[in-house]
Amino acid sequence: MGLFFSKPKLTPKPQPNPNAQITEKDSAILELKRQRDRLTKYKIQLNAVIKRETEVARELLLQGKKERAVLALKKKKFQETTLDKTDRQMFNIEQMINSIEYTTVQKQVFEALGQGQRALQTLLDSMKVEDVEQLMNDNEEAIRQQNEIDEMLSGRLDETDQADVEKQFLSMQNELEVEKAKSTVQVSQPVPSTSQNIPNSQETPVRDVVALL
Repeated sequence: MGLFFSKPKLTPKPQPNPNAQITEKDSAILELKRQRDRLTKYKIQLNAVIKRETEVARELLLQGKKERAVLALKKKKFQETTLDKTDRQMFNIEQMINSIEYTTVQKQVFEALGQGQRALQTLLDSMKVEDVEQLMNDNEEAIRQQNEIDEMLSGRLDETDQADVEKQFLSMQNELEVEKAKSTVQVSQPVPSTSQNIPNSQETPVRDVVALL
């Protein structure tokens, strides 16, 4: 009788594959998040590199090496420009993903994400502190590397960027000249003599002279 009254075994329902539920839009959102995380990390690293590049430019200018000082400022400007463009590009991608017309711009979104990936790699390649320090060296290898950096930057900075670099250079040059002038004035000023304020013990006070009369 157990044969007739036993409950039939239920076949378990197949569980949905979570990977099958990920759409191309989800993939784009995930990739954008990854790129934003990398950009946030690079910003922190880049601020330290840019600070050092500014210091190197000042040191080179003090040594009279104007061309290398300009090169350091060019490298700094390139990094700032690339960082700003990448940041704005990711904002535009986010706007496209959230658009109700996403299906019509889907191809552009993935193309833009590819460009963002390449831009982030460019930033990473330009953030080596040892490259900044090479600007201070005079050996053959350092000079060769400086020429390579200059050649690379020449085609990546537009006229506005070049003008901004020149403006920064002139501002830095004027600032250093003012500092030098102030230090020269301080050195050339005579030290006030204190001997006039010290009474001479050998001189007879006026009141004693009057008392003797």
